[in-house]
Amino acid sequence: MQILMTLFIAVLFFALTPNILVSIPAHGSKYVVALTHALVFALIYHLAHNTTVEFGKNINQDIQRGGYRLLSYKFKLPGIVL
Repeated sequence: MQILMTLFIAVLFFALTPNILVSIPAHGSKYVVALTHALVFALIYHLAHNTTVEFGKNINQDIQRGGYRLLSYKFKLPGIVL
């Protein structure tokens, strides 16, 4: 699980590097663009980390009980249930 999270962080960092996929704001100074991308990275990381930690806990508990039902898990995001 930690390897997947590390890989996700690396891909997310690369994707949110300014001028790789997008530059937000379009005509801002390099510091404003870098700060904006850092905040977006932190927000996405926070939401993804909390979701994957809960998912990992549920899988570990289910495996300890002797079963593995991947489709029965519900992810909890702020205001959203998948």
